[in-house]
Amino acid sequence: MNSRQESKLSMYLAVKNFLTTNAAIVNLLPNFSIFFAAFIKAITQIQTFGEEQTFDKSGLKKTNPS
Repeated sequence: MNSRQESKLSMYLAVKNFLTTNAAIVNLLPNFSIFFAAFIKAITQIQTFGEEQTFDKSGLKKTNPS
């Protein structure tokens, strides 16, 4: 991930923390639980993609079993 992507992820995690901390207030918003679940899923996917990008796979080679 480049620095811009890491900054965005950091902001998303801060928003997640804020919403989790203030759950009693934000749960009163209409459809909040649906949107929050989608938000959490997106953060998880971003973190997964970021971890995959950290591995250098240039030295790996697939071989066909004979």
